Amino acid sequence: MQVLNLLDDKVLQANNIELGEPTGFGGAHGEVFELVGLPDRVIKLSVLYDTFNYRETFQNAFLDIEMTFAKLIVASPSHFVRVFDFSKLAIGRRKVVFGPQEYIVYGTTMEKLFPLTEGEKKILKTICSLYNKDVDDRRPVEKIVSEVAQWYDFPVDKVLTFYSQLLSCPHIHNDCHRRNIMKDSNNNYKLIDLDLVKIGDYK
Repeated sequence: MQVLNLLDDKVLQANNIELGEPTGFGGAHGEVFELVGLPDRVIKLSVLYDTFNYRETFQNAFLDIEMTFAKLIVASPSHFVRVFDFSKLAIGRRKVVFGPQEYIVYGTTMEKLFPLTEGEKKILKTICSLYNKDVDDRRPVEKIVSEVAQWYDFPVDKVLTFYSQLLSCPHIHNDCHRRNIMKDSNNNYKLIDLDLVKIGDYK
């Protein structure tokens, strides 16, 4: 996804955004860049295209995303990447087979996270399968994690905490898999790629 091709440099300047190097961790909905002068933050530049779905207007689809991020900024669930700012950057139109297609480019400023080790990828793939009920394993999660820990190196307590957070949080990520998990400098695991999150209510 070449989202920068849809943005004028003047738009970035007007929003005081000075992009650094791409991180390579953009997910399905955009591209993530370092921010010059802010070593502990990154920005994800995303684009929403009009899919010509007349049951849900293009504008309403963006409003849903905007509202989701506004609530995440306030709630800041501990197992979601922390979001600092969300802004609409540009509205445009491009030519496609079906005719003119509108799009909106938006930016999300977040904390900088770090990639997983191979051992962490292995156990968190298992954790996501349990959470998504992709596997029918009725053993206690502690037993499953301890068995995997015999073969791979990862912080068992952090993995169990992350799983507990997944179960207790009312906000549904809707795309929970290993590639959408990174970690902070304290080895706390966090979900990224939050565009599809469904906001719930705490009881």
